[in-house]
Amino acid sequence: MNKIKMHDRRRVLQWATFARSWWIFDANHQCPFQSANRLCLFLEGKHKPIYHPLSDCGDHVIVINTKHIAMPDRFWRAWRHFHHTQYAGGFQVQRAWQVHREDPTKVLAYNIVEMLVSLK
Repeated sequence: MNKIKMHDRRRVLQWATFARSWWIFDANHQCPFQSANRLCLFLEGKHKPIYHPLSDCGDHVIVINTKHIAMPDRFWRAWRHFHHTQYAGGFQVQRAWQVHREDPTKVLAYNIVEMLVSLK
């Protein structure tokens, strides 16, 4: 019986393709709308050659310095986040500067969630 043995280097490359990687993204002076587009590729695993819409092959992403995101002045005033608690009178609207003042990570997180939902 002849067994075909995979070369060790190819085995490591195959493992690296299927493994979940950790990425660090610095959001200092970055637009949250463009950053959400870039981060969704890594969260869904679209940068991998084995990507399939039904497979769960996304990577982990750590975002730092979200307090220092940059948006044009008109977006700080015009961009609004809508939220409803599913109770009567539970509709809330907040501007970007209000959401950022409350929690600096929420502006980028809301954009990423909107991007992930719209891609499905």
